[in-house]
Amino acid sequence: MKKLLSILGAVGLTATGASVAVSCSNPTDPGDKAITIANVEKAVGTDIKDLKDLDAVNTALTAKLKDTKDETLKGIKSLTAALKVDSKTNVTVTAVAKDGYKLDKTTFDIEGAIKAEGEVTPPEDTRKDITGLTAEALKLEVSNETTKENVLAALNTHFELEGDAILVLSTDVTIEIVPAEETTDGTITIAVVEGSTKVKGTNVVLTIAKTGTE
Repeated sequence: MKKLLSILGAVGLTATGASVAVSCSNPTDPGDKAITIANVEKAVGTDIKDLKDLDAVNTALTAKLKDTKDETLKGIKSLTAALKVDSKTNVTVTAVAKDGYKLDKTTFDIEGAIKAEGEVTPPEDTRKDITGLTAEALKLEVSNETTKENVLAALNTHFELEGDAILVLSTDVTIEIVPAEETTDGTITIAVVEGSTKVKGTNVVLTIAKTGTE
């Protein structure tokens, strides 16, 4: 009887050991939350473009993860960029998931993350745009008594220009006045002088009401 119990006990221990071995051989916790690299790329967004260098790209990627409220990025431990082979502007980003999360893939690319050497950002266009201006917008009373100086002053006041910034007649704009007649409306035409560094836009035509009475 003792011998039988001994044999049964040995068999039980062997079965338990095999069960433990099978359990330990499964490296993936069935509770891991799946994350797709496509969603990581989407969460990173499209604003990592034309940065100074690779360090700037990695700084921007780190900032994406810091205090993030995005549910996808909450599962990402780190994002690290490296230049793609034979490229000075495109990078490959390697993602590492936090414990409890699992990525389907680990890398994605960002095209144009680094500004190309010699590429110059065009200066901001600060010229004032006269397109669509009206007498009401200029707070200008239009009549046969209106002069070019009146119109120019209204333009400078409208755009809040002072000192060297003010518009100059014939240098920045031309103003042509056709007086109204008894049966015909007159016009005041404001046009931009080609090459002006202060103003841009299409011609503005203000109407001077005809002088006759109905």
